Amino acid sequence: MLSDKEKKFIRYWNEQREGGKWSYIITYTIGGAVIAFFLPLTIFYILSMLQFFRLIQLPVWLLVVLAFITSFAASQYFWYRNEKRWRSLTRQ
Repeated sequence: MLSDKEKKFIRYWNEQREGGKWSYIITYTIGGAVIAFFLPLTIFYILSMLQFFRLIQLPVWLLVVLAFITSFAASQYFWYRNEKRWRSLTRQ
């Protein structure tokens, strides 16, 4: 017997699967990259404004590349993890 949480996940993941793997990965890569780019910038800005630390200045292009690589890897990981969970729940 599936719990309400598991049923909710199955419904959610069925909707995500309809859109396709690459649609999911592209959407979450872009969204994650935006967050991964602006979050450190905001933190660095606040810390530099308060002058608590002298921060190493990274080139902006490097931060953008790292944000996309990290987000792409995370979205791939979450896709496969959710697929594995979905398969195990739908086999019961």
